Amino acid sequence: MNKMGRGLLLFAVAAGLLAVPAAAQVKLELTGFGGYGFNLGNAKTVTIDPDFVDDSASFYDCWQTMWHDPVLELKGGPGFGGRLTLWFTPMIGIEGSFEYSMMKPRLNADAVAAIEDQMEDIGYTDYISITPDGGHLMRIYGSLVLNMAPGASFSPYLAIGAGVNSYTMGPSFVGDRAAYSEYMSYNYENASALCLNGGLGFKLWLNPRIGLVFDGRLFFTPSAEFKQIYGYKVFGVQVFPEDNYVTQSGSSIDVVVSAGIVIGLM
Repeated sequence: MNKMGRGLLLFAVAAGLLAVPAAAQVKLELTGFGGYGFNLGNAKTVTIDPDFVDDSASFYDCWQTMWHDPVLELKGGPGFGGRLTLWFTPMIGIEGSFEYSMMKPRLNADAVAAIEDQMEDIGYTDYISITPDGGHLMRIYGSLVLNMAPGASFSPYLAIGAGVNSYTMGPSFVGDRAAYSEYMSYNYENASALCLNGGLGFKLWLNPRIGLVFDGRLFFTPSAEFKQIYGYKVFGVQVFPEDNYVTQSGSSIDVVVSAGIVIGLM
């Protein structure tokens, strides 16, 4: 072996030896969790399609509330998910999280009750179907994690990151009087929005591989936007065009508390 070959070999061996302690610090953890989400604030800015304002002005007062007020809310509910965390050092790691939440978009109960009363007064109850809430929320997000007590069985941590909220919308009204060819529809389009998250928690290691985890996160969605679509036909004639819309937008805040099991994979 010539000098160059020996030099390359020595370089490769030295690099390998240096890489061992660095690689030994890299750890991978898998977490499964379940919890409950609470909504602390909803988007409240309502923008109505200018062409829809004049069309809707003569309709029942209870519908004016549905179009001009922030009636869409988010109902708290349980959820579950998983996280994969890669620790580069005992103190610093990054995690990717997926969460399915049964926090449901819903319409304000008083606003729905007012419409139900109006429909009863005009004898329309048998022709209208109201779904005041429904759907779900999914989150995919990444976070930077700081371990406050590396190597300890009780290991508190901080996390901060960003991701995407994906809302599947369920609230709707459907009216159908076949004898008059009268049909109405009121629903929301599915939506997605950027979310920021931050929180803290702790892990209680039962052994070097398995532990319990307790976590609390705040999710701030700075620019949620929900588009409501309304259409109305009588005798086949479009009274309110189906492209009429109302948008409820603004920021929202959710808090999720959870508990789960963490497994060290490597």
